[in-house]
Amino acid sequence: MITSDRFAELRKLHGPLERDSVVEPAADRLRNLIIEGHLQPGEKVPDDIGKEYLGVARNTQREACRMLVHERLLTQQLNRGFFVRMPTREDVGDVFHVRRLIELQAMRAGFDTAGANRVFEAVEAGEEAKSELDFAGVGTANMRFHRAISALLGSERINTMMSQVLAELRLVFHAMSDAREFYLPYLPRNREIAETLLVKRDAPAAERLLTQYLDDAERQLLDVYPG
Repeated sequence: MITSDRFAELRKLHGPLERDSVVEPAADRLRNLIIEGHLQPGEKVPDDIGKEYLGVARNTQREACRMLVHERLLTQQLNRGFFVRMPTREDVGDVFHVRRLIELQAMRAGFDTAGANRVFEAVEAGEEAKSELDFAGVGTANMRFHRAISALLGSERINTMMSQVLAELRLVFHAMSDAREFYLPYLPRNREIAETLLVKRDAPAAERLLTQYLDDAERQLLDVYPG
């Protein structure tokens, strides 16, 4: 469960929201808390998260939470508040369907130095987290890797969609009894995909690697997923 002290740390790290049109930025912050594993399935969104972390009024917090309800990340319970949703097995299949549409297309897109750097930064962040035995950090770096891959397409709309998909995927990963055993084998595969695409510039080979990667990950998740 996320604590008041953790709110303070995260707010210091991410800074205050701009005062103009804060609902969508507040929803972005909440979504990122899910992507980074701070909010987990079944957990109640703290009533004071708007004040303590987002720095927004209660009404703004509610509107941001309602946005995430529409994204299938939260549920709202009458007189109880908002709770983090547990995706279904059908959701898992749909998430991977969307990932294939976006990420495999990104293998065929061009890229600039900044885009390539973001991909390798995510790869290195995962490797560093592994060396520090920070397995939650490995998971977060893995999310960053796939977000950086999709960002190669250069579309803000796709970036927004991918953030929603990755947040739902992070909720799926919480069903794994040992996330360490799930994440670690994919670290060298992340590097192999990055080097094949961005150093060797062999997009067809990178696409084949990523296709197998996504197939393996989906099968592995569904083998243990409840429902």
